[in-house]
Amino acid sequence: MPGILALSGRSLTLARLRTALAGDERLALTAGARARLRASRRIVDRLRHDPAPHYGINTGFGILAHQRVPAADIEQLQKNLILSHAVGVGDEVPAEIVRLMLLLKVNDLAVGLSGVTPRVVDYLIRFYNEDALPVVYTKGSLGASSDLAPLAHMVLPLLGLGDMDYRGKRIRATTVLKKLGLKPLTLQSKEGLGLINGTQFMSAYAVHCLLRIDNLAKTADIAGAMTLEAARGSAAPHASPRISFSAF
Repeated sequence: MPGILALSGRSLTLARLRTALAGDERLALTAGARARLRASRRIVDRLRHDPAPHYGINTGFGILAHQRVPAADIEQLQKNLILSHAVGVGDEVPAEIVRLMLLLKVNDLAVGLSGVTPRVVDYLIRFYNEDALPVVYTKGSLGASSDLAPLAHMVLPLLGLGDMDYRGKRIRATTVLKKLGLKPLTLQSKEGLGLINGTQFMSAYAVHCLLRIDNLAKTADIAGAMTLEAARGSAAPHASPRISFSAF
């Protein structure tokens, strides 16, 4: 049986991540993370009806940051935000990177400062645990505050849009949701912004490279030691000199 990686948003380390990926662990949220998600959502819900503008909650984006959006249009605005940024091109992101993106996004949202509802995070967790991976493209992100285009593609299936690789097969997101017993989500205020504001695309590649570099470094050490042993060489030249810092 696979293990469980309970994410709190505050305890994930590279070593723990390596263990989770190697053991094909399933994701879950800690009770503390769920409590923080609910608490931050209550704040967003309160601000949504405030007459004053609050960015991403009851306003537009960019140059429209101070433009108050009518309450009836807020949900459509959040959906449009995802659709307008899902314009990636080029090669598809490898499956192992997309899995890392999902994991890192769940961990990021678990901090409880993005204002998204717990159900959004639960959908992302289901995608990861069920090996339902959104199709993401390697090019097209804006050079702004986050990986806007890749993350928009990653969350398109929440809306029942886009394609997914489900257990090795390319399937429309609507079909995958039905197989998982899920319905397309209607994003509430702040949720679209909370989902695509982040760096999980570049972070996933960074983590992937770091883990490979660590493996390569250990393999190089072992190969070097075995080569030295086979050649009956001396280990003395490889010994690190002891440096005393008392003189500094």
